[in-house]
Amino acid sequence: MAVKTITVADLRELEMTIANYSAAGFYLVNKTETSAVLRKPKEFNVLLAILGFLFCVIGLIVYAIVYTVQQDQVVEIRLVERQAALPGATFTFSDDRRWWWDGRQWQDTQQSLPPGIQRSDDGAQWWDGTTWRPVPAGERRWSEGGPQPPSG
Repeated sequence: MAVKTITVADLRELEMTIANYSAAGFYLVNKTETSAVLRKPKEFNVLLAILGFLFCVIGLIVYAIVYTVQQDQVVEIRLVERQAALPGATFTFSDDRRWWWDGRQWQDTQQSLPPGIQRSDDGAQWWDGTTWRPVPAGERRWSEGGPQPPSG
């Protein structure tokens, strides 16, 4: 049975996601402080079975085969804690702090940095919540006294 895993950012979003899946016919199987498992059992559609029988016995046989192959749908919702980089700003980093979550996909910190991330005064370093790291070349900003951007 395939399990679909969904990540959420906070407890409020966890509760909202559980409510949305419950409204769609899923039943809460297990819930902890940071996760929940919901299940939606497959349903036998009597109307389709009767129509299949009335119009064609083969249709009933095909539907019976399709029903037999179907599986229950299972969804697991997990709370992913975010770690603060600036007061009021939060970002989710991978365990090795190489990747950050932009809300849609993981971004490489060696290519780009989260918006508003704390930087050193000279702009050459950024704070990942545990250590100062070099700013990627593509993210460096022009500073006074240093090289200036080309004028065009």
